[in-house]
Amino acid sequence: MKKSKYQLIPVLPALLLLLALALFLQPASVQAAKKGKLLKKNKTYKVDINGGKKEKIRYTTRKINEYYGEEFQLYINKKLVYSYELPSYGKVNNVYLADIKKSDRYKEIVVNFSGDFSDWYFFVLRYGKNKKVTAFVDQDTSGALTSGRMSVPGNKKVFSGKGKFYAIVETPFYSNTFGCYYIKAPVKLSGGKIKFVKSSSYTLTNVTDYTPGLFGEKYYITAKSMKLYKKASLDASYTERAAGLRFTPKKIKIAGTQKKTDDGYDWERYHLFVQVKTKDGKTGWLYFPAESTEKYLTIVPQWG
Repeated sequence: MKKSKYQLIPVLPALLLLLALALFLQPASVQAAKKGKLLKKNKTYKVDINGGKKEKIRYTTRKINEYYGEEFQLYINKKLVYSYELPSYGKVNNVYLADIKKSDRYKEIVVNFSGDFSDWYFFVLRYGKNKKVTAFVDQDTSGALTSGRMSVPGNKKVFSGKGKFYAIVETPFYSNTFGCYYIKAPVKLSGGKIKFVKSSSYTLTNVTDYTPGLFGEKYYITAKSMKLYKKASLDASYTERAAGLRFTPKKIKIAGTQKKTDDGYDWERYHLFVQVKTKDGKTGWLYFPAESTEKYLTIVPQWG
């Protein structure tokens, strides 16, 4: 019997092949954090930002005077719908379109700007179906997570799509033995304000802002012998590590507070546990007290 040049593919293997292709080609999970879309100044974008029809959106800035900062202006469908005068010497750094919570069908506009003394801040705008703008400018300080420097790196995957996103915040909990650092702070929009969500620990970021510039290499270096705890507790088991230990800080955890008055000002300092990975590959927690005359690091990073 002559064989046909066309062969039938067995049904089960064919179905498995189709399933594998479907899994391979499907888009990334919506659970993953997403980047924002960078908006360029004076460029018009056509996008649905409130679950209705597409709107024409554009932002620009206006210089107020030589002493004061810029004014941010948002236009939708060629109409000025929101303006905000930035603080003295304030300047818009970048603007992102973000989908902070997919289920509400809104897309937000996140504005990062700088101010006096190289400080930086951000605010968030939402355009409602009533054609009015809700501006999230003020901070809810109940979480005590405030700082003179904070921004939303919209070019990175910081938007979860579930209502929470991440901001970079500089040194919200200061210890004079560990110094300054940056954390990824969880944020949500609540009650018309920017609310920082409390966490049991915070992931450190932008570590290379301090290394190698300060330490001369990519690691932090201890100035004294320290205990490397298995857990973030003074009661946990530990190994004693000699001075000169090189490590990369990964997370911080607040271990307590200490209040003091200096030159008429009330200060609050924080005892910190810092999760580290040492140069020799060990992971653990180092304890840095809020205040001490003893040196814990060869260089203590400071604001600058």
